[in-house]
Amino acid sequence: MCKADDDRRGRAHDEVPMLLKKTLEANGVDPKDIQVIPSEAEAVEAALVSCTPGDLLIILGDNITRCWKQIVHFNNVSEHPVSDMDKPSSDFPEKLYEPIEHKFELQEGTRIVQDERGVHIVVDREEDAD
Repeated sequence: MCKADDDRRGRAHDEVPMLLKKTLEANGVDPKDIQVIPSEAEAVEAALVSCTPGDLLIILGDNITRCWKQIVHFNNVSEHPVSDMDKPSSDFPEKLYEPIEHKFELQEGTRIVQDERGVHIVVDREEDAD
């Protein structure tokens, strides 16, 4: 699916998705396998609905917060009622990902700083005493 970003930077509603489609076709993708849905929210919804267990879906979202909310709430039965026949099989994962525990340790000579710009890692460098 080809979609446009919310901030089109002066481009027409479907200009970028049509450029993407043209590039895909020029590289051998069959036009019947390409959908143009300029609205990001509608494109994400259509992509989620079209997936089946085992599919890999990559979403390159402009509005990350909205996309993430669409993804994590997609299986909410009240938003997407499905008949018993359409429900995923029992081997379909309940979670989209498994959390990985990782202990983050700062390297020597680095520190975490929080300021008006956010949180970042600072590398302390010793000044040469010339």
